[in-house]
Amino acid sequence: MRSETLFALADSFRSFVELTTLDLGNTTTRIDGTSAEGVKALVAHLKDLSNLTILNLRLNALRSEGAREIAENLQYLSKLTTLDLRGNIRDDSARILAAHLQYLPKLTTLALGHNDSGANGATAIAAHLKDLPNLTTLNLGGNSIHVNGASSLAAHLQELSNLTTLDLSDNDIRDKGARALALHLKYLRNLTTLQEST
Repeated sequence: MRSETLFALADSFRSFVELTTLDLGNTTTRIDGTSAEGVKALVAHLKDLSNLTILNLRLNALRSEGAREIAENLQYLSKLTTLDLRGNIRDDSARILAAHLQYLPKLTTLALGHNDSGANGATAIAAHLKDLPNLTTLNLGGNSIHVNGASSLAAHLQELSNLTTLDLSDNDIRDKGARALALHLKYLRNLTTLQEST
């Protein structure tokens, strides 16, 4: 999506204050290059959409700066139930995002798959899962969380009593990480779907 299109879209947000779903997935919106300023404008105007319940920005290569801008604007989106940022961020961005999850108490779906957030990102997210009491779906597949990330996540599973779906596929958690998770799965009494590969 071109920068001028993003500016126009961002400006229109003021006219759509009742908007509940914003799906801009796979629009190849990039924070680097010509679309950088447009993305900043779009994210800065998220505060005009306080009634959003679904925000989908998957596969937009937002990178660190774009993810940081989104995280810092989550405080205006307290009604969100679904946040999809798959294929956008790295571990430094995941840590920033994690610190802002406290603003999303109604969130039921958090999709952060294929972000290469690594063990550090997974650890940061795990530490803030307590801020998401209504979470039913957590997708961290394809993030290279390895053993350390899996162990950190396992230690916080007891905070996700409503979780029904957990995707940890393609994370190279090995046997040790899988064992750590297995020991804590007993806390997920409502879990119906588990995707995991060692």
